[in-house]
Amino acid sequence: MPITTSTEGSFTDVATTEHPFDRIVFPDDPERFIHLPTTTKKSAIELSSAVRYSLTDLGIKVSTGNVVDFCLKEHMRKMPQKGAVPLIYPGHLSTNKTVWPVPGSKKPNAIMRNAEIKRWLYPNGFYCVVSQFSSKEEKRCVVASVVDPAAFGDHTVLGFENHINLFHEN
Repeated sequence: MPITTSTEGSFTDVATTEHPFDRIVFPDDPERFIHLPTTTKKSAIELSSAVRYSLTDLGIKVSTGNVVDFCLKEHMRKMPQKGAVPLIYPGHLSTNKTVWPVPGSKKPNAIMRNAEIKRWLYPNGFYCVVSQFSSKEEKRCVVASVVDPAAFGDHTVLGFENHINLFHEN
């Protein structure tokens, strides 16, 4: 099966390579995911059987952050204060660390913890999070990072704004 690739927008380096169909759709993949090989060498996904597990197999779920900021405006706080907990936006995340709070941010850094908000909060812990950005904001449209619980001091719960997707255990 021919696969044509290019590494830049003017297509001056177009290359076509032939690949067997079982490199495109793995025979043992019940989900029938389509893989597009970019080299003749086998990828890490092809070489490792560990990559073939589903999120369910691994006990991992994916959720969208629960805090819809425009619906909960009265509970938002620009900076942390007594009774408030960390509120995580994409701007608090980078590929190598979690930065919280962010002084001078246009977005709030905290949300008041109360009976109405309690159901929207997650336990403080490690999370793999994925944020979507526009091309103006980031070089890449989808950015993944790890939320490190140490960034939040003694806080036991966190709020995640709904532009963030979280990978978590139950």
